[in-house]
Amino acid sequence: MSNKELSELLSLFSKLIELHNLNPFKAKAFANAAFKINKYPKEILSLPENEILNIEGIGKGILETIQEIKLHHTFSELQHLVNTTPPGLLEILKIKGLGPKKVAIIWKALGVESIGELVYACNENRLITLKGFGEKSQNEILEKIKFLLSVQRKYLFASIKEIAEEFVTHLKTKHQIQLVSSVGELRRMCNVIEKAEFLIGAEKFNEFNNEEPPFDIDFKLHFCKPEEFEYYLLKLTAHPKHLTHINTKHCELLSETEIYAKNGLEYIIPPMREGENEFEWQKKHSASEIVETQHLKGILHNHTTYSDGIHTIKEMANRCRELGYHYIGISDHSQTAVYANGLKPDAILKQLKEIEELNNQLSPFKIFKGIESDILPNGQLDYPTEILSLFDFIIASVHSALKMDETKATERIIKAIENPFTNILGHPSGRLLLSREGYPLHYKKIIDACAANDVIIELNANPYRLDIDWKWIYYAMEKEVLISINPDAHHIDGLEDVQYGIYSAQKGGLTKKFTFNTKSAEEIEFFFLHKKVKALSDKI
Repeated sequence: MSNKELSELLSLFSKLIELHNLNPFKAKAFANAAFKINKYPKEILSLPENEILNIEGIGKGILETIQEIKLHHTFSELQHLVNTTPPGLLEILKIKGLGPKKVAIIWKALGVESIGELVYACNENRLITLKGFGEKSQNEILEKIKFLLSVQRKYLFASIKEIAEEFVTHLKTKHQIQLVSSVGELRRMCNVIEKAEFLIGAEKFNEFNNEEPPFDIDFKLHFCKPEEFEYYLLKLTAHPKHLTHINTKHCELLSETEIYAKNGLEYIIPPMREGENEFEWQKKHSASEIVETQHLKGILHNHTTYSDGIHTIKEMANRCRELGYHYIGISDHSQTAVYANGLKPDAILKQLKEIEELNNQLSPFKIFKGIESDILPNGQLDYPTEILSLFDFIIASVHSALKMDETKATERIIKAIENPFTNILGHPSGRLLLSREGYPLHYKKIIDACAANDVIIELNANPYRLDIDWKWIYYAMEKEVLISINPDAHHIDGLEDVQYGIYSAQKGGLTKKFTFNTKSAEEIEFFFLHKKVKALSDKI
């Protein structure tokens, strides 16, 4: 059982305690433990008891629960509450922003025990009669239900990539064939996967009839003759919109490269075959220009124990060095992010001093001093000028007040972009894939503002974010806006999430030239320093 699965069990128990109006202190303790476990870098169930007890928020009582989960994959207290809760309420609890206390009100006051009944109650305007609800919150609940239903049986690419690769290896090994590949969304490396598809080139197909699907989503095996494998590889990989630009008649015996050449085109890599703007892109760029993992010289946007990270600055830096990078950017949360232990001024001074000492020790490896400054609701950054000027770079991100309309949300972010100390716009939409939609933004205005103010846009590589969305990369490059592929790592393993950012960048055709962290440490330092000097001179 993974930490995520363990965390979900403890979190569900906490919610059910609240739903049934039981011990609030116990609910809080389990919610806290769930939060800590979800972020812990080691698999909790594989640790000795003394190490588990050393984790903040885990005492002997919760340890006993963890031990029971290890044996039975659940625990008796949870099962008792699950058995006394209408099954439909468990689904309602999955609706973002609708906490257990509000669910309890809806349940007790209206007798609602399923999502269908909740939709009906909203449509009949019954929620607005309840304390703590209004027309706005009722409409928001309806929208969230639509979103929840739309993401069922969908998976993050990151969560099934390894399973897909193992399945391809299994097919090759078991059936002694070489012509096997993922196709469709998997081969295009889509952020979210709805269907797992594979192509097999073989003379006989019936021997594959008993293959068990390795996924809990729509699954399909396609078959073709070996000599037609690459033809069907292209046909089954590309989005239908992409295929409308390509004539594939009489191409059954050609390779993918030959089919594109026959259409007067260079080879288009599988992730880009979405039918968006890849053909316009190809008029100005070549596939050889697309950014790859080995092009990155360093990674920015990383968190440490100073805020909500698991590892120290030194541990993060050393792991970055082991991965072959030349620099790392440390950017813990700013003071407004109280939930993430955001840095007060005294903690900032302490951290900056530690980074200076480590830079002396680890040279020529470079640690850049940064902060992830919250963009406040009015568009201001989180610190005054005298604090902002202490850092090498500022990542400006939204973490709160997420319910603005498009006009206000866009104005808020543009104001932050126009702050002379802002270097990078962090995860622009604030989305969490399959969990939370991004807030509404006018992206062309945002990108135009970044171009005008020399601000880099982050492609947050966390598999749950992948934000900015790849579809806006082409426009950003057209406006000569640089993209920084950042892992937003909260522990040393998170540093490797940068690979998922690369996949998303490749879907958008991001080139090495427009990728900020393909620059050397010296180039990065000059870029940051140049902007800070200008910002300070403008203040004089």
